[in-house]
Amino acid sequence: PDGEEAGAVVQSWTGEKVRDLIRAPDLIRRYERWMTLVKYKMPRLNEVLGSDQAVELDDAMLLYRVPGDFAFVHHGAAVVKLIGTNLTGTLLSARANAIARGVAKVYAKSIAVAEPFYIRHIASVASNAHFYSEQIVLPVAADERREVEFVLTFSAPLDDKTEVLTAIFERSPIGMIAATSSHDENGKLQNGRILMINSAARKIMKLPNAVGSLQTVRDLGPWFRDGALWTKKEVVTQDKQTHIHFLERNSGKNYRVTIEPVQNFVLFSIIDLAGMR
Repeated sequence: PDGEEAGAVVQSWTGEKVRDLIRAPDLIRRYERWMTLVKYKMPRLNEVLGSDQAVELDDAMLLYRVPGDFAFVHHGAAVVKLIGTNLTGTLLSARANAIARGVAKVYAKSIAVAEPFYIRHIASVASNAHFYSEQIVLPVAADERREVEFVLTFSAPLDDKTEVLTAIFERSPIGMIAATSSHDENGKLQNGRILMINSAARKIMKLPNAVGSLQTVRDLGPWFRDGALWTKKEVVTQDKQTHIHFLERNSGKNYRVTIEPVQNFVLFSIIDLAGMR
């Protein structure tokens, strides 16, 4: 991903990856229309919306760039339903939360480079939630000078399969941690934002309900050592999986943590080896 914001995670992508990441057919159609128009010149709002402007505006937001901020010029009814409030006439900065801060950075980048971005909003462990929507961000011109002054966004909830997968994740008897992933130039995992920790993992790792210091992948090592009181014994890499064996110092129990990349994320599986006998 091109960017992340701590707390509520905002992942963003630009370039050739965008078309393949979009799930909602309506968002794909709008993205492709913008890409066709921009071949000739930076499109204005009426050109992006086409002939069915009322329908298109229903799930759109239009934001105007003001010094150091963005003003909501339009907030469609479908988006109001999705996020639960109408922001027309307000400033983005008035939404004092991590999602607003994250998307503000993406909107500013979109205007600066005059390119579309794809966003996924992800809630962090602290808010006990998960993916909630996807969004495309389209820069649009204000007038015939074709200078970008607005961003036009279209949003859609991610499909219900996410809810099912989240329920399976939470109820799994295997300890599981899901995180975004950030790699170095050699493909080695460097860090990532923790998205979810299921009940089994919390029990095995002796995690309290509120874990303010456990927010990133880099936080896991110190917690294994000082919180769970585990000592690392062995590291084995097989294909794309890394298996780390730990010994719990107080009880003598053995655990295996498996780290596996899954598309743009990384999954940690934690197993009590005594339970596998």
